[in-house]
Amino acid sequence: MDLHLVYDALPVPAIEGGSTYSVREVEGAASYLIGKDGASRPALLVRTASSGRSFPAIKLQAFEAYFSVLCTLQDQDSTPTSARIAVIVCPAQDEETVRFFLSVCGSLIGLVGPQPDPDNLWRAANRIASLFQKLLRPPTRSVNGLFGELFTIWRSTDPIAMAEMWRADPQSRFDFSGGPLRLDVKTTTGRLRSHILSFEQANPPAGTVAVIASLFVERVGSGLSLRELLNELEAMLAVSPDLLIKLQEQTAATLGSSLQPSLVVQFDIALSRDSFRLFRASEIPSIRGELPVGVSAVHFTSDFSGVEPVQPSELEPEAKEAYCLAEKMAV
Repeated sequence: MDLHLVYDALPVPAIEGGSTYSVREVEGAASYLIGKDGASRPALLVRTASSGRSFPAIKLQAFEAYFSVLCTLQDQDSTPTSARIAVIVCPAQDEETVRFFLSVCGSLIGLVGPQPDPDNLWRAANRIASLFQKLLRPPTRSVNGLFGELFTIWRSTDPIAMAEMWRADPQSRFDFSGGPLRLDVKTTTGRLRSHILSFEQANPPAGTVAVIASLFVERVGSGLSLRELLNELEAMLAVSPDLLIKLQEQTAATLGSSLQPSLVVQFDIALSRDSFRLFRASEIPSIRGELPVGVSAVHFTSDFSGVEPVQPSELEPEAKEAYCLAEKMAV
């Protein structure tokens, strides 16, 4: 069920009042309602069992949640009713933030389940609040870099397995880590495979298989937007609410306050698909050996032009996790 389409179709409530919502029940999840208030703000309304506990409101610049609020609910198929209900609201009005909020609401429904427990809803609401706090901070990575990582998950033969390996450890030097496999994705807007690497990426720990994915990216006027790519991935990961919310958390952490303009950026998907190559980190031009005492955080530019790419099937004997990259990624 596309929650944004549901929200778009809702009328502004005819009855004025801060706690009056036009609503429609979420298909397959009768305890949840998508709502629109008098200011056209989107909301997720949740019917929960009474727990005897009171939960404080969460009120942030980018996210609001209220618990046990007496609301007037207007469903187009019935007369208005009153109910004491939990309300999660998006204060923003711009189209991309509203879309993102409603996508996150879908994840929250998956996390909390069809019969919402008040304590579980409280924990999930705080997790979502933390996610939206990230949107108030500066971006931490480039849009091109995020696109490259998401593209790698999208084009893999097992997006769920790839999403599990994605940014598994905040301290990791690689974008993907699973078993002995270490994979970092490098993008370039040029046509030369020249990428900046850290010393640690080119000299991974013993017993690991380090791979660098390289692809060309180009922004175009008519291509696949970052939002469309996220929508594709959300559909692929819908069976795993934890991975779905991870996708949205990492997107928020990466884009921060640049979310709105970043989601509409469009990429030449054919170029990225045709240019995708895998290289063993041990074979690329690099600084090898021990660094001098007192030297750290070394980064350098490496030209991959003279290096032969590697096929996923060649990596599987050393790292079975590389099967995720097979077939769709094969050159």
